[in-house]
Amino acid sequence: MVWLLQIGRGAILFLISQILFLIGCSKPVSDPLSEPNSPEYVERGKDLVQGLAACGFCHGAKNDPNAPLSGGQLVYDDQGAMLSANITPARSGIWGYSASELMRVFRLAEGKDERKLRWYFHSGYEWLSDRDLLSIISYIKAQPAVENQIKQQTSGNFKFNPKNALKIFSRSSVVGGVVPSIRSTHALEYGRYLVTHVARCSFCHNSPSSFFSDEGFLKGGKSFRRGDLIKTAPALTAEKFKLWSEEQIVDYLVTGLTPDLRGISPDFCPTRFYRNAEVSDLFAIARFVKTQR
Repeated sequence: MVWLLQIGRGAILFLISQILFLIGCSKPVSDPLSEPNSPEYVERGKDLVQGLAACGFCHGAKNDPNAPLSGGQLVYDDQGAMLSANITPARSGIWGYSASELMRVFRLAEGKDERKLRWYFHSGYEWLSDRDLLSIISYIKAQPAVENQIKQQTSGNFKFNPKNALKIFSRSSVVGGVVPSIRSTHALEYGRYLVTHVARCSFCHNSPSSFFSDEGFLKGGKSFRRGDLIKTAPALTAEKFKLWSEEQIVDYLVTGLTPDLRGISPDFCPTRFYRNAEVSDLFAIARFVKTQR
């Protein structure tokens, strides 16, 4: 009997140790970073914020690459509507945030004191390379402070999605160490990185997930709301673009016009930002989406 109790006690201790291990792994602690403020970081950050990363699409005072990132636009997720945050270095913005703390916002959807943020809006950005993420952080911290106190509140219909709960856990348990850059010479992998984690085309154009299945990569079908308008994102696959050249896809990204001159609203696709992107990056995106089945 004593032997059985010892086994039971040992099993319980082992289980507790594993739980503590997982909890420890689920919240990786970043070493403090020196503030990355060299001109090359700031310039790279400007290219991303005003280009493919399109931060001002949500965080701008208006949907314009040159608008201050003082927030206030109405955005929507499964929990309803909210006003986008002020991400200028103002007291009503990111004043007091270190580079390490801002990295946790992107990597773990955590604010100060490990306060959970609504992960949905930054989904995909968590796997930005360290170089690109630090560049974005350098740029936004170098911008003029614009005071704009945003009163955050949720409105609309709340819908609990267990898949989202699992994603919150997986974000904090996976994105821990160094995230390396992908060389543009690795054409398809670089294109995938831009599509999934920088321009985040997949954020809108993946098919909806369910509790039992993941999203379909670039298969389309999600609906999005901007103001009073609701649109469903189309697929971005080889079938969609079989009659388009890479040049026509790039033209579409910077003008919002299809080859037959049908337009898409810049309120749904941030073409105002994409026109600032490196042309080589736009071609990498075009080349990649034409390979997707």
